[in-house]
Amino acid sequence: MKIKDLLFIVLLCFFCSSFFSQDKKTDSLLNVLKKHSNDTLAAKAYFGLGTIFIEKGMIDTGYYFLKKGFSISKNLNFIRGLAVSNNYLGRVFNYRGNQDSSVYHFTQAMKYYSELKDSARMSGMLNNLGVAYKSRGNISKAMDYYFQALKIKDRLHDTEGIASA
Repeated sequence: MKIKDLLFIVLLCFFCSSFFSQDKKTDSLLNVLKKHSNDTLAAKAYFGLGTIFIEKGMIDTGYYFLKKGFSISKNLNFIRGLAVSNNYLGRVFNYRGNQDSSVYHFTQAMKYYSELKDSARMSGMLNNLGVAYKSRGNISKAMDYYFQALKIKDRLHDTEGIASA
């Protein structure tokens, strides 16, 4: 067997296993939704489905599932779910180039993570806000958010986060 053929088979197996494992995860999340339609598990399942479809490049489908998770979180006053869904929705709007909506959702996520006293995730939202403002061309405001995120990462001794900031 030639090296090219062997490499092709290895790559094919890698991509197939990745594809099928993704389908197993999707099936698992759909099974959760069969048993849980309006609770925190359902919201989390919708977030999981949303991220899977976004990773596959199916932004609109991912957005649909994220909005479903957001709606459940809102109805239940599930604060962590509201934080997570606003973060993901901010990312979707950032992908779509709608920085105003992106900033709105990242700011909302920041508010909820603050309420939860989740400094690590607050730092992430500050970084996301920096990205959104950089995309808008507002470098000084972006830098302000990046530095705020860096301060939190430093306080948390998050060396990996500091290195990537």
